[in-house]
Amino acid sequence: LTLVVINHFVSCAWYSIGMLDMFEARWTNRFSEDDTFSYRYATSFHWSVTQFTPASMEVTPANVIERCYNIVIIFFGLLMFSSFVSSMTN
Repeated sequence: LTLVVINHFVSCAWYSIGMLDMFEARWTNRFSEDDTFSYRYATSFHWSVTQFTPASMEVTPANVIERCYNIVIIFFGLLMFSSFVSSMTN
């Protein structure tokens, strides 16, 4: 349950960063006007989960802020995944 909550906050921040008007290129540009908020949230949540596991995702950063956030989350995910595996082996 803790991982779900963490992924929720990570995905909300990822979506918020993607909606910033600071850059023309944003990962959220892939959405159309017809895409619902639930689809957008599910895409963000899917991206978040893939940062914590060895999985892939077609959503990628499109500007420097998104890329920096992605790097921070990858390191955070590595720490969380390592802690989880470590707790299982003890």
